[in-house]
Amino acid sequence: MIASLRGTVVELGASSAVLDVGGVGYEVAITARHRRDLHLGDDVRLRTALVVRDDGVVLYGFEDHEHRVLFDALTQVSGVGPKLAMAVLGEITPAQAASAVASEQDAVFRKVPGIGPKMAKLMIVSLAGKLDALVGQALDERTPSTSSSATGELVSALEGLGWRRDQAQGAVAAVAGEEKSASEMLRDALRYLSGDVG
Repeated sequence: MIASLRGTVVELGASSAVLDVGGVGYEVAITARHRRDLHLGDDVRLRTALVVRDDGVVLYGFEDHEHRVLFDALTQVSGVGPKLAMAVLGEITPAQAASAVASEQDAVFRKVPGIGPKMAKLMIVSLAGKLDALVGQALDERTPSTSSSATGELVSALEGLGWRRDQAQGAVAAVAGEEKSASEMLRDALRYLSGDVG
């Protein structure tokens, strides 16, 4: 399996890039969102997933580990193939997906072309508990050890996920505990906020 590639971008398509890695060109399927961040001549490292099917072999590329984890989780949902998983990645970030799953907000997934109400609900149910680490892991790595800084980081993270500042502060205050890690506090705050939407 090809887990990652590091090389120079030598071609760009609407939803693909060709990386020159040691003289070999690898065509990698990417999202339109990711495509906008790439330029010819860029030296990049992509996480990849190699998908073998009856009609061919496709190498999918992702800008980071979190996008790859979300892709893998999505393709485990019944009825979701690699193309639909890439469509999701093109519309929402891993943090937004994790927040939507934690707060059971299937409307986030319904905004993706090709996903209706039934599929969105199935995604929420199937992904429950599988994406908590996506947001929490990144937050744990960034969060300083002081509690006031940690609280500020959590509030900022929740604001980044689309919550108002007053909602985020209220949720963090409600779930704060000295023995909780940042990822546990974030998960609890998202659950708290799921009842505070409106």
